[in-house]
Amino acid sequence: SLHAIPCIGFEAFCGEKSFVYSADTFNDVHGIEALREEGVLSNERAAFLKAFPWHHDLVLHEAGVPPIHTPLSTFRELTT
Repeated sequence: SLHAIPCIGFEAFCGEKSFVYSADTFNDVHGIEALREEGVLSNERAAFLKAFPWHHDLVLHEAGVPPIHTPLSTFRELTT
């Protein structure tokens, strides 16, 4: 996760089903890319953050006020 205080998300699996919890995080592809371009994030860290595992059967993801939380626009841009 990317947050002002340490937070830990996780993935869980049970048989054929899976679940991911984001924890408090800033999940905004455009914002993460801007932080990478400014040198705040390494290429590797930015790539990791942009590769959130949306493929799970159940996703529990926080949302709030950027830049320490994920903006609602992130969810609006998702495709099913």
